[in-house]
Amino acid sequence: MSDTEPRVEKLLAPLIASHAPALVAASGARASYRFLEFFTAQIRNPHTRRAYVRAATEFFDWLQAKGVTQLAAIESVHVATYIEQLSRARSAPRRDRHARRGLLRPGQTRVGAPA
Repeated sequence: MSDTEPRVEKLLAPLIASHAPALVAASGARASYRFLEFFTAQIRNPHTRRAYVRAATEFFDWLQAKGVTQLAAIESVHVATYIEQLSRARSAPRRDRHARRGLLRPGQTRVGAPA
C-alpha cells in the first residue's frame, strides 16, 4: 500500500460509501474503497462493470435481508442458497414463456383451434 492510499481513501470516503452496498459500507471506508476499486480498476468494459455492480449489489441486499450484517459472516452456504434461489426465480419466466409459445402454433388464433 502506498503512503497516499490512506489519504485518498479518507478524501473519497463519502463518495465511495455512497456507491457501495450498505453491507460493504458498514464494514468501513477501506472495504468501500476496495469494492469501488475492484469494479473500476479490474473491469474495463463499462457494460460489464454495470452488470457486475448490479449483481453484487443485489447479492449484498439479499444478504442484508437474510440478517447478515458483516462481510466476515458471509459463508459458502449463503452463496449457494442465493444462486439456487436466483436460478429458480430467473428460469421460471423462461419456462412459462416457452410453454405459452408451444400452446399457440403459427396460424392458431386460440389454444387448440385450427387457423
